[in-house]
Amino acid sequence: PNDEGLMLEAAARIADGEVPYRDFWWFYPPGQPYLLAGLWELFGPSLLHWRIVRVLTNGAVALLVYLLARQQAPRGIALLACATATFALTAPTGPHPYPVALVFAFGCLLALERSPVLAGVLAGLCAAWRIEFAAYLGVGVLLGYALRPESGGRRAAVRFVAAAVVAAALLFAPVVLEAGIGEDHSLDGYEA
Repeated sequence: PNDEGLMLEAAARIADGEVPYRDFWWFYPPGQPYLLAGLWELFGPSLLHWRIVRVLTNGAVALLVYLLARQQAPRGIALLACATATFALTAPTGPHPYPVALVFAFGCLLALERSPVLAGVLAGLCAAWRIEFAAYLGVGVLLGYALRPESGGRRAAVRFVAAAVVAAALLFAPVVLEAGIGEDHSLDGYEA
């Protein structure tokens, strides 16, 4: 399971110039270990920084849940949704990347009506933390556009997809180029 020791080791290796997927095996997209490596470089080796990010992320998820619920529900129901999200995220867990992915996913849903491009960028950011979250989000957004009765939905869908693909490509390209495409590094760094 993903634990804080693995997170700290991944951050240390990235801070030392190693690349996940090439120099060591990593089981999630690169967003989380690169963020932690950046915090490592700025503030030194500690998981305290990740824990602070996690608390801020949990707060952002709760706020975004409230704002999403408030679009269709009365304040009391929106506060109940916010409280439910707060309690769900504050349970003791490992340093999992899903809360950050949720921030980007919920931000995408909030931005969708006003700016399909911003929503697409947030979906691309979500992919850097959890690819499957971004995929489900993208499918849901495209289904929503397909079912949308007013005109302009197709153009908005194209802008959303283009922004999501460009953002994800920009985030993944440096890591993929460094790691190499099609090379098998699955057991590098592990002893039998």
